[in-house]
Amino acid sequence: MASKTLNTYNPQSVSIPGETIQDLIDELGMKQPELAERMGIHVKTLNEIIKGKNPITPETALHLERILKVPANFWLSREQQFREFLARQEEYKKLITEVDWLKELPVNQMVKYGWVKEYKNKVEQLIEMFSFFGVASRNEWNVLWMQPQAAYRISLNTANEPGAIAAWLRYGEIKSKDFERKYDEQLFKSNLKKIKKLAFENPDNCVSKLKELCNEAGVIVVFTPPVNKAKISGAVRWVGNNPIIQLSNRWKMHDRFWFTFFHESAHVLLHGKKDYFIEGNSDIDHIVKKENEADEYAADFMIPKNDYKTFTSTSVGYTQFSVSSFAKKIKVHTGIVVGRLQHDKKIAPSHLNNLKLTWEIEMD
Repeated sequence: MASKTLNTYNPQSVSIPGETIQDLIDELGMKQPELAERMGIHVKTLNEIIKGKNPITPETALHLERILKVPANFWLSREQQFREFLARQEEYKKLITEVDWLKELPVNQMVKYGWVKEYKNKVEQLIEMFSFFGVASRNEWNVLWMQPQAAYRISLNTANEPGAIAAWLRYGEIKSKDFERKYDEQLFKSNLKKIKKLAFENPDNCVSKLKELCNEAGVIVVFTPPVNKAKISGAVRWVGNNPIIQLSNRWKMHDRFWFTFFHESAHVLLHGKKDYFIEGNSDIDHIVKKENEADEYAADFMIPKNDYKTFTSTSVGYTQFSVSSFAKKIKVHTGIVVGRLQHDKKIAPSHLNNLKLTWEIEMD
């Protein structure tokens, strides 16, 4: 999804419209005072128009049309091009002072993923980044991402790599644009049970089916490739009336992916629209508390608490046979059970890894 913005600066491409006026009156053998008199303006005003110090107004263009027999739209078009050129030149000077910001963004990866186009000129690359984020300048980016006015907006002012995280999150926003289905909490709860079955059976169409079941309930799921400086497996926030669950599959492990998905789903169900949750990017007490609640929900949803308690309290050893039998009994993928046992330090991180799956997912 590369930007379509044209970033072009060509200092030789636009001349002062007044130069054409001067050329025409020279051909007619007319002097500036005579033209000024014919137009009904002071000669000084005409001289400033010819030098580009004053603009050609619609009224002036009509007067030039009558006197010089050149259509008014020609003069207005030339004036617009010239003023845009001047504005771009001024903007260019300003942007040169901001190009160091590119060092804070994962430009190379964004280009590789096709999120933005690559430009050799740093100012043009900077403009491309502004276009990606949908802002006019660095100042507006700071307002939106570092110190947002609206309570529902994400604030990255305490994040270690705000530029990288913002790029990853922004891509999710772009991919979720124009989604229109209304969020249905009860349907989402119901479909999560079907999704849990998908995690157990692991069919070939697992990922597309996951998105279909979420979208059906008004939940947007976006798979976004990981960005080096944004070490995020998942995030959730609301845009308008819809929750976005954004996943990177950073670990490329089946069990970790599903835990992350159900963790983010828990935020949707338990914590409403006001907060946003980005993995590992908040130490605010009430957010940490909600993160722990989401962890607990995901763990218990995948492996029912009572079943897990019974299994871990009665098992004398965790063998491939005992773990596989337990997983089959509760209809949970064996690798998910192994991941839980490793997380809870019931077994070593290297034990039973042959029962876990590596997982590649096609990104959006």
